[in-house]
Amino acid sequence: MSLFFSFIAPVLCHPFLQRAIILCLLSSILCALMGSVLMSGRTAFLGDALSHGMLPGITLGMKINGPWWTISLMGAVSGIFLTAITLWTSRHKALDMNSSIAGIYLLAIAISMFFGGSDDLMHAFFGSIFIVPESYVYVLTGCTVGSALFCHYFWNDLKAHSFDAEFSYRAYPKMRWIYKGWLALFVLNVAVQFQGMGSLVILGLTVLPFLSFYVSGTHLKHIFWKSALWNLCATLFSLFLSCYKDLPYGPTLLIILGAGYASALIYSRIKLPYLWRLLLVCSFSCYAQIQRPYIITSSFLLKHITEKLLPKNYKIEVISGNTQKNHTHLHHFPCNARAIKNISNASLIILHGKGIDIQWLPILKSLKTNAKILILSEKITPKKKFDKSRKNFYDELFSDGHVWHDPYYVIQYVKIISKTVFELYPEDTTKHYACAYINTLNKLDTWIATQWEKRKTASGLVFHNSMPHYQNRYGVKLYALSESREAQGKCLMGLKKLNICAIFPEHSHNYEGARQLAQDLKVKLADPLCIDDLPFGESYVSIMKYNTKILCTALTQGTQKKIKTTYKK
Repeated sequence: MSLFFSFIAPVLCHPFLQRAIILCLLSSILCALMGSVLMSGRTAFLGDALSHGMLPGITLGMKINGPWWTISLMGAVSGIFLTAITLWTSRHKALDMNSSIAGIYLLAIAISMFFGGSDDLMHAFFGSIFIVPESYVYVLTGCTVGSALFCHYFWNDLKAHSFDAEFSYRAYPKMRWIYKGWLALFVLNVAVQFQGMGSLVILGLTVLPFLSFYVSGTHLKHIFWKSALWNLCATLFSLFLSCYKDLPYGPTLLIILGAGYASALIYSRIKLPYLWRLLLVCSFSCYAQIQRPYIITSSFLLKHITEKLLPKNYKIEVISGNTQKNHTHLHHFPCNARAIKNISNASLIILHGKGIDIQWLPILKSLKTNAKILILSEKITPKKKFDKSRKNFYDELFSDGHVWHDPYYVIQYVKIISKTVFELYPEDTTKHYACAYINTLNKLDTWIATQWEKRKTASGLVFHNSMPHYQNRYGVKLYALSESREAQGKCLMGLKKLNICAIFPEHSHNYEGARQLAQDLKVKLADPLCIDDLPFGESYVSIMKYNTKILCTALTQGTQKKIKTTYKK
């Protein structure tokens, strides 16, 4: 309940939204009432002709910048005039009603475009529910109350007219005046409502709910109450979507009403036993979707590795709002409601290490999640013993998440993740997938080592300090220039002594600094490397081959050029 009030409280605190909610309530009742009488008498063409016939008067009223009641009056006059022409041509000429309405529709649109632009026409079609004045709400309330009293008093007469109009005229002489009074009331309601709802929205609220419930029952009073309730739900839902998702109110409302009508048609064509079976299958599908094992990772690399080890029925996501194709940054925790909700539903959370994922740990601790937290840097072991005096250096090196540039450590990732997942979800396929992927990684390691064999390479400069794992593995000399040291003059002056032949910028970063430095040092600016994380949708093997080809090409070609230059001298 508190969640409901926290959701609706921001809406109720704004006066324009308060008026919009009242307008939704009044229009839902009024359109359902008018639609029940209009559609039961098979006179829906009147609503269609009237709603389109009002457009010239509405656009002309907007052209002269009149108040809302002036625009409504001009719309009502033009609507009545064009509707009368439609009725006259269909009765006295050899034209059916559909042909007459089509002609009036085209004429009304043409006149509307002549008097006003496309903006005025869109306003006439869909209204402006958020900018109606307070006086408009009072007038619409009066129209709703008056229409309800009129229909309540003459309800049986209107039902008799909808059943057989000619017989009711002969049996009850006052029926003509009652029906003309109802038509005048209908014109007044449409003219008043257009300012807030628009002509197309009014027509949709009048016709579509009646059609939706008429397929399942023909009791007029029941159809009215169902239509009013459905109108209210649809209008309020569209209002909240407009506020929270920034969707256009009018088109969204018509889509919801149209979806309800389509659902009613499907329901009417499916036999009840088959419908229950369909609902049962959908329920089990939703339940299975909810019960799917849910795993969260802190990077696309870990997501890719985990996907390689598990069947497709596992749900694996990265907590990141960035899914751009060229995005390669390691992901920090986004503090939003969706991320916190996903963490609460997860059964396993996989992190690189405390260094790169430093923001995750206090948040996970404060959330008190039941998920198992796997920190990979605490479980991997280096290839050889290191000096204990440099323990802090190696701890930082293994916890920063960039060990993936050495396939040896990725193989350890695979073993650790597969073991943890097997403890949570015992499946033999996990071990099989792990063995197959480890074999693929060993082949990748062999391929990269082969690329560097018998090559005389020079040194390169990388705009990131996280490539020691690659150069230690394959014997490549790469100097690091982190972004924090780009502006330090002493560091830049010392670069000329390093005999650098190529500079490698980082993917998805700005290349201006690297380009200028390459011009100053008179060396080649190579293609960017993927250093932080896998790009969205890419695989680990393809990215490692991509980086290796760039490094081999740039460093080898640079060496050949330097050798030729020295030989000429």
